[in-house]
Amino acid sequence: MEALRELQARRQYVHVNPKKVPLEAEAIVSIRAAPDGSIVSVTLLRSSGNDDLDEAVERGIAAAAPLPAVPHALHIARIDMHFHPVRVDPLALQPGQPGIHDAGNSEGRSSDSH
Repeated sequence: MEALRELQARRQYVHVNPKKVPLEAEAIVSIRAAPDGSIVSVTLLRSSGNDDLDEAVERGIAAAAPLPAVPHALHIARIDMHFHPVRVDPLALQPGQPGIHDAGNSEGRSSDSH
């Protein structure tokens, strides 16, 4: 759990042209990481159908490297992730104002998991 909290704290937003990416798009990516957190490979399991989003996902993963080290006892070498675009209203990013919008929920995250 500590590794997941650390990764969420380091989460970065990767920008794409919002006119080119529909909110319902979804890319599924498999990330293989070494025990020290370095990324061994990134495989697009399912394209979103939008090259801009697929490329932004790969850039975002590269920007997040290295990932937090995974405790050996967990035996995790592969992480499959679902990526959905979100819309950010920069004017609303002030204390107490919602600024991130997506098609599924108000947090911009999916509960889907492999």
